Amino acid sequence: NFTKTDRSGKEDRRSTWSAPSVDFAEYLLSNFTKEDFVVVKLDIEGGEWALMPHLHRTGALELVDELMLECHPQGEEDAGTKYMHQTCIDFINHYRRLGVFVHDWI
Repeated sequence: NFTKTDRSGKEDRRSTWSAPSVDFAEYLLSNFTKEDFVVVKLDIEGGEWALMPHLHRTGALELVDELMLECHPQGEEDAGTKYMHQTCIDFINHYRRLGVFVHDWI
């Protein structure tokens, strides 16, 4: 039997729910071309660490002209800082070097 706990170790009694989702890379590839001007705003609570490599692997990232990204640092020890954590700076700079116009969105 699994018991969820919060960061302080207390039992987390919140109910869970699920929401329908889509493959964002497939959505971009199916709905846009290089001729379109595509602006994406991402604030997906840490999901950017999996989504961005997926967009790059599939070629969908090439369709994005501007990316406004709220980066959430990896690891709980990084959470809660008021400054951008080095993991986010490195993450954003990686995609800038690939030619993506990434803007920090805090």
